[in-house]
Amino acid sequence: MQTGSNVLLDFWDWMLANNILSNEEIFRVTKTNWQRVLREKYFPFLKIQYDGNYSVLPKDIDIFKERIRAVQQKLDGQTVAIVYDQIRIEKFFNSISNMLYGKPYQDVVSEESEQVSIIPPVQGTNVNNETEQVGDISTSQGGSVSGSTIEENDDSNLTQTISNTVQTIGRDVFDGCGTIIPYGYPIRTDNMRLNKIINELKRINADDYPNACGTLLRTLFELSAKVYLEKQDGKDHTETEFSPAIKQAANLLRQQRCIDDSQHSAICSDIDNLRKIFNGYMHNTESYPSSEALKNFFKCHRMFIQECLK
Repeated sequence: MQTGSNVLLDFWDWMLANNILSNEEIFRVTKTNWQRVLREKYFPFLKIQYDGNYSVLPKDIDIFKERIRAVQQKLDGQTVAIVYDQIRIEKFFNSISNMLYGKPYQDVVSEESEQVSIIPPVQGTNVNNETEQVGDISTSQGGSVSGSTIEENDDSNLTQTISNTVQTIGRDVFDGCGTIIPYGYPIRTDNMRLNKIINELKRINADDYPNACGTLLRTLFELSAKVYLEKQDGKDHTETEFSPAIKQAANLLRQQRCIDDSQHSAICSDIDNLRKIFNGYMHNTESYPSSEALKNFFKCHRMFIQECLK
């Protein structure tokens, strides 16, 4: 079974947000190799479920982490030759299983299935209700992981336990992040140009490439505002300058109650600073971007950008 690009991106976001793999570890494996190993036949071994989105039961997180890390390490830096066809993919998973457990992956899956079959279910519960949907996970401003991932259950204690499990694996995706936009931060739009800019800001290390990131972030601010304005009035805002575009968008967002007064005040107060700083990066031969300042610009005004892109 082949999986779509957006589903794979959601899967990467979830692994990064839950500290399963780092951004660098994820991208040391090619997208093609990820797609080749993430096939339905091997989901039972990896503890993955798939129904339009990848899913992992909270009780299986530790097993999943051990096995997916072993997969990443074996694929790290490798060409597609290592998993080029079904025979090689089969050999690949057997080598992973033999390394971890000293037996083929089919034996591991069979033994785990037998263990599940002899454990009686808790009265009033449904195992499927424990599923944690990767595609639905989002990170709040406070850094906790939340989402419509746990259905209501007759056993309130079990439901609370599962809910607590989901919360404990969350973390602040901005904490210690080297990129402007953390890879685990959910932000997308139907505008292809802006999606490419967002993806680049999720992948380029701002500490190593502050000039490139400064230019991209300025573009993201301006184009987000213009896309929003064009959706609102149907006019072409290509020629609208940076400051007026930001201010007009902020005013409309507040009128429509998409942002509150404090968020409106924050972005409007920062318009001149943003314009001067970004223009300095673009036009001043002596101005040098601060990666930490760039990260803070996005973190402070991410709600404005997100609402523009909805």
